Amino acid sequence: MVTTFPRFDELKTAIEENSLCPFLDTITTLEEFEVVEKLLDELPGVFHLDFEKSTPQWFRENLEKYAHVRLDESDFGHYPLVWERIKSHPGGKIIYRRFFDFAPDPWRGGVDEIAEHILELKTAGNKTIRIKDDGEFDSRTLEVLASYTQYQVRSLVSLLFPGLKHSGQSEDFHWTFE
Repeated sequence: MVTTFPRFDELKTAIEENSLCPFLDTITTLEEFEVVEKLLDELPGVFHLDFEKSTPQWFRENLEKYAHVRLDESDFGHYPLVWERIKSHPGGKIIYRRFFDFAPDPWRGGVDEIAEHILELKTAGNKTIRIKDDGEFDSRTLEVLASYTQYQVRSLVSLLFPGLKHSGQSEDFHWTFE
């Protein structure tokens, strides 16, 4: 197959490593998405249990809905590390808005505050961060960020916490980094 798509090798690697969804999250224009969509139909081994035929359509709908989202530094006044993570990823604004449209109101409380706290501790060199459910942070939001597996949540967690190896909940909420 001959293609002029500049990110073709990156796309093939994403397919081989079963990381196509994170790759699709880096696409920010419908024009680029349409090229990738055609390639996905032509390349072998793309569609399987973890990546169904309907998945590209879901990403297309998200791109159409959120491509023109406006977020800037003023939206994250007290959370500069969160803003840095969002603006550092090509699809960061889309991932962020998609999470907030997916999450019911009770989950939304404190996402930026909790993420900023975790990022501060990680930046200070902590490899494992533990937060007790002692009322300082909203416990539902802690649970979502530590344990939920929906793609809208996992993609936000991956965006906010690069190098995350594991997160979960036992006696406390925890995040372990490389």
